[in-house]
Amino acid sequence: MKCLQKPCAQYGLAVVEFAMILPILMVLMFGVVDFGRAVLVKQVMINLSREAANLASRGTNLPDVIAAIQISAAPLDLQANGYLIVTEVQRDINGNLTISKQMGDGGRPGGSHVGSGTGSPATLPATNTAIPLPGQNMYVAEVFYHSRPITPLGQLVNITLNENFYDSAFF
Repeated sequence: MKCLQKPCAQYGLAVVEFAMILPILMVLMFGVVDFGRAVLVKQVMINLSREAANLASRGTNLPDVIAAIQISAAPLDLQANGYLIVTEVQRDINGNLTISKQMGDGGRPGGSHVGSGTGSPATLPATNTAIPLPGQNMYVAEVFYHSRPITPLGQLVNITLNENFYDSAFF
């Protein structure tokens, strides 16, 4: 039985239109998924860095800060794909910044942007006032994370998506 009636022809046209639009819809869907995951990773990292610096500034010793952050890092797996560094920075009366304590943990070590090693000079962002004040301490928490996209969007549109994330907090 031949389908020469108008409704049958419309079904065929709808299939052709859908086949033409499907690649665009897939790229949009993959983009939303990967962008959403990147936003989630960044938000969790912001919370982790703030929580770590806040805990350290309240007098919690650094091993306990690291342990608490590792536990609260879900849905991120810092033991496999990330790294946390907590640094205590002190300003002496001459205005020099020095690392007085530093501890890190995780599965993908990252280099601290503040400096490395107890007793070495520290680098903090420039501010209008000397932070910390001479004779005071400041705690810096840095979180590094490596997250691969879960969709083939980068390969489909031939772009490289950022896989390495970084965040820091100062208290």
